[in-house]
Amino acid sequence: MPGTPSKELPGGLDERFSYNCVRDGLRARHREALSMTGETPASEHFRQGLTYASKDLFSEAVVAFESAITADPTYVEAWNNKGAALMELGDYDEAIRHFENAIAIAPLCAEAWYNKAVALIFIGEDGDALEAFEQASALGHGLHDLEIIDAIRSASARSLDTNNPAGALRWCDLLIVCNQGDPDTWNERGCSLFQLGRYEEALASFDGVIKLVPDGIDAWKNRGAALRKLNRHIEAERSFQTAEEFLHIRR
Repeated sequence: MPGTPSKELPGGLDERFSYNCVRDGLRARHREALSMTGETPASEHFRQGLTYASKDLFSEAVVAFESAITADPTYVEAWNNKGAALMELGDYDEAIRHFENAIAIAPLCAEAWYNKAVALIFIGEDGDALEAFEQASALGHGLHDLEIIDAIRSASARSLDTNNPAGALRWCDLLIVCNQGDPDTWNERGCSLFQLGRYEEALASFDGVIKLVPDGIDAWKNRGAALRKLNRHIEAERSFQTAEEFLHIRR
């Protein structure tokens, strides 16, 4: 069985994880809200919530967003942003409930799916987080925050470590679809496919790694393992030999 990527993937998250990804969105909405005209009571409370959030006054923001929801229970943005503020306060279960309410009102709200995924992955619910990230991606939401990208790579590594190659493959494909597929991602994707017995596809992934990193020792070894499974023994031995040559050079 091929090895895992040579680069060690992050093993945990820190407090910055939720903060960075949510605050940028809250502040962007604050700028948009300043130009709002024809305010309703609900939108006025919503704007106040964004103002509080832009100043990191998240408890006050929660109260203001709740007032917006009371004035208009179908106010999707208020549900979503109250969830974001709750996530900033560390109340992830309640945040998830608010994101789910936003999704129930507007199933095509990519940001609510994304925020739900962030909260879920933060509390270690990888399976549900993956489904939510996939929904967000299908609706056009990208991946740009580095902490979240690292968290997804960690979830992929955990899937392989717990003998869930199908899950790891889905995490890798999510990164690739969102244009965040680095050599480690392609290598881990190949490892997942190998474990699933999909050796031709695994070989293609390892070849992709080698195009990006021609001296990638693990990729050459993994390529050899896939070729051996395909009974292409001469090519397999050449791959193993190439890996040994690069290893000797590094020494």
